[in-house]
Amino acid sequence: MSQVFGASELIPKERVIISAGSHLYRIGLSPYKTRKIERNMFFKPIIIFIVLLLQLIRSLVLIVLPEKSHTFHAFMGDFAHFMGIRIQCHIALALLHIQAMVSQIIFLVNYMNQTKPTDLRIFDVMSGLMTPQSMGLIDKKIVFKLNLMFKRVIIFGNQYNRFIPIQVFLVVFISFYSNLSTIDLFIYGLPNTIIFIFTGIYTCQILLWQFIYFYLIVYYLNAKLNIVNNEMKRLSNLTTLHLNKNYYNNKIFVLIKQLNDIYLEISEYNSNYWSKYLCNIWITLSVIIATTSYSLIFTHIVFYLRIGLLLFSTRFAVIAFNHFIHNRCVRLIGDTQ
Repeated sequence: MSQVFGASELIPKERVIISAGSHLYRIGLSPYKTRKIERNMFFKPIIIFIVLLLQLIRSLVLIVLPEKSHTFHAFMGDFAHFMGIRIQCHIALALLHIQAMVSQIIFLVNYMNQTKPTDLRIFDVMSGLMTPQSMGLIDKKIVFKLNLMFKRVIIFGNQYNRFIPIQVFLVVFISFYSNLSTIDLFIYGLPNTIIFIFTGIYTCQILLWQFIYFYLIVYYLNAKLNIVNNEMKRLSNLTTLHLNKNYYNNKIFVLIKQLNDIYLEISEYNSNYWSKYLCNIWITLSVIIATTSYSLIFTHIVFYLRIGLLLFSTRFAVIAFNHFIHNRCVRLIGDTQ
C-alpha cells in the first residue's frame, strides 16, 4: 500500500467526517454551504441576529435601571436579580451577545464582498470533497493523524452541544424557582427560561464552533510546519559530503518555498477572518472572565447556582487557551524562517 496520496486521491471513505466544515453554516453563522445540507429554520441568521439584538437591548436596559420589585424583574426575565449579581451578569451577557453578533456581521461582510472561506478547505479534505494533495498534504500517516484529531474534537463539540440547554436551565430556571411563587413561575419564569435557552444555544454554539474550527486550523498548520521543520533538522544533521550539492541546494529551495506557502496561507486566513475573530474575542473576553470570576468568588449565591455558573464560565477559560495556541503557531513560523 502506498504511503503517499496521489494527485486525485481522496481520503478513504471509512475516514470521511461528513459533518466537517458544515457546522458554521448549520448554526447560522456562515452563509456558505459546503455540501447539500439543510439548516433548521430556527437557525436562520436573521432570526438569530434579531433574538441576540433584543437580548442585548434587554441586558443594557437592566444594567442602567435601578432595583425594582421582584415582579418587575421576573417580567423582564432578570434571573440575575434573584442571584444577587444583576450588574455583573448582564455585563457578561451583553458582551456575549456582542461577540456573536459581530461574528455574524463579519461573515456577512465577507459574503457580500465575495470573500471565499478558504480557511475551511482542510475541512473539505476531511469530509472527502477535496484531495489532501491540493492542500500540500501527501504523507498518509500525517493526514490520518490529522483526521483522527479532527474526528475527536468534532465529536467533543457535538457532545458538548447537548449540555448547553442543561446549563442554561440550571442557572435560569432554578433562579426563578427559588424566588417566585408558583403562579409567577409559570407566568414569568418558564417563558423567560425558554427564551434564555434559545439565546444560550445561539450564543454558545457560535462561540464554541468558532473556537473548535480555529483550534483545528491551527493544529493543521502546525502539522505542516512540523513536516518542514523535521526535514530541515534531517538535512542539518547531514554533511554535504553525504549529499549531492545540487540535490542539497534544490532541497533547501523546496523547503523555503514550502515555508513561504505556509506563511501566505496563514496570512490569507488571518486577513479573511481569524484576525478579526481574535480581536473580537480579546476585546470582550477579559471582562467576561473578570465578571464571572467575581460572581463566583465574592457573591453569596446558593451552591447549585454556583455550580451552574461555574460550568458556564469554564467555557471561557477553555476559549482563552486558543490565544496560547495562536502564539505558539506564530513562534513556529518565526523559528522556521
